[in-house]
Amino acid sequence: MQSREHDSPGTVHDAVREAGLPPGPTELHTIGPDQETFAALARWVPEYGDLFCVQSRDRRDPSFVVSHPEYIRQILLTNHENYIKGVGFERVKMLLGNGIIVSDGEEWRRQRTMMQPGFSRANIARLAEPMRIRNLELRDQWGPLAETGQSLDITTAMSRLGLEVILRAILSRDLDRLIEREGGNPFAFLAEDATRDLQTAVRFRNLARVILGVVAERRSSGERPFDFLSLLMDARDRKTGTGMTDKELLDEVNTLIIAGHETSAGTLNWTWYLLSQHPDVEARMLAEITATIRDDDFSFDELMGLSYTACVLKETLRLYPPVWLFSRRARKDDQLGEFRVPAGAHLFITPYFLHRRP
Repeated sequence: MQSREHDSPGTVHDAVREAGLPPGPTELHTIGPDQETFAALARWVPEYGDLFCVQSRDRRDPSFVVSHPEYIRQILLTNHENYIKGVGFERVKMLLGNGIIVSDGEEWRRQRTMMQPGFSRANIARLAEPMRIRNLELRDQWGPLAETGQSLDITTAMSRLGLEVILRAILSRDLDRLIEREGGNPFAFLAEDATRDLQTAVRFRNLARVILGVVAERRSSGERPFDFLSLLMDARDRKTGTGMTDKELLDEVNTLIIAGHETSAGTLNWTWYLLSQHPDVEARMLAEITATIRDDDFSFDELMGLSYTACVLKETLRLYPPVWLFSRRARKDDQLGEFRVPAGAHLFITPYFLHRRP
């Protein structure tokens, strides 16, 4: 997706003005989740502000870059029915199927309503034990490295941690059975290779047999170990009483695996980096942890009491949001402030720049 040379600036500006669209750069550019777009937005957001229009040679309809909180509220909340998932989601759909990240409208609403109870505080607390155990194991592994001044690859370590945590939250004891049956963790490649190209998508989608095999075994035996897969299998539509089809289950599990581990791993990775740059913050966070966590048998409630640590994580999310750009598309005409949003327009929201808005 390439940035273009200036192309008839007067013509572009005249057309934008006549259409009632917001002003923007004269160069043509196809906005997408790439480095060239990031560099372009780094120039344009400070210059054009909270709402501007970008034209491209590839797309007939105009693209809006939106950074005003009230406009974003209108797009995502108050008038969300006018906006569907936009460009970029087709690549996500290739990898994850039609899970909750990709779906729209009534289908999204149904799936979200069915899944939401599984994410209650009480359920997360019950799923926290494997996380505690794995973190203590990491501490014991890293201690000797720290004492001898050795280095480790934090990025890979956090990706592996995030993947194991989400897999155990989804599959619990069946994960160990799968590892034994398959001769290794069939999902391990997701933590080793960050590329999410077509080859990775095919390889990941081929694991459907593994997930659906666990679903079939649980249905046959009636066993329901406490984990996300059991919660999803037992979820019911409040209107019809029906559960999810195998396809819906598969798509939501795939979404949890990819989105659940990548977002957590990325946030932890950036947290380590930021702490290394701010020793005063690190010292204050460690002091809070030391004062609160007395021994290895700490509870979920004790973790939830780490208020300064929570602030550190939230500030990391502000500076380095896991998704730096996402899109919607207007179904019908709308108005953002004084400017018209025509039907078909592409709207891009970029949390990375929004979170740096003065």
